[in-house]
Amino acid sequence: MERHDKIYNGYRIIAAEIKGNPVAQIYLGKDRVGGMRFEGEPIEGVSAEARAWIDGRLKADREAQRAANIATPERYAEFFRLEKLGEHERAMLLAHAKDRVLTAGALARAAGWDSFSSANVHYGYLGRKAAAFLGLELPRRRDGTPVYTMALAEDAGEGGDPDNSNFQWAVHPEVVEGMFRAGLLNELPNWMSHHEAGRPA
Repeated sequence: MERHDKIYNGYRIIAAEIKGNPVAQIYLGKDRVGGMRFEGEPIEGVSAEARAWIDGRLKADREAQRAANIATPERYAEFFRLEKLGEHERAMLLAHAKDRVLTAGALARAAGWDSFSSANVHYGYLGRKAAAFLGLELPRRRDGTPVYTMALAEDAGEGGDPDNSNFQWAVHPEVVEGMFRAGLLNELPNWMSHHEAGRPA
């Protein structure tokens, strides 16, 4: 039996003949996406239909983003469902979701570290993974390197150097809503009541 099993833009497409009929389905991790099922064409045809559906979905998500470095809540939810978070990553995310604005020093303390540089490294690494999965375009430092934390949070308005201990990071509402949709939060924090659908009011 002919069977295609390929990763396309982060999604898994499985196409095979079922009782002689070519069928393609899309998965994210172990979960089937939206009950989508493509059939009625040869194997290559149903696979192409599945790829086209993914392209359309990602295009719509990009158009719905409020900034190039911020994904939609549903895309963040997809990332959190697939990413196996370390305890330190989970601790920093939960603290940030609760208080919205935290310094690197406060993020470090949430993870049990004394040094803010540990938070910068690990939160930045999580942001890097999120940006790669979500296809985000990140702001850059003067030396041209991306500020990976900007995939998760932004300047709270204080300005300054994002690499120091007192820089004020405001977590993106879309990240928090994505955490909620992915089951990392039981409820949205109170400050989210000032936001609608993960976007600033």
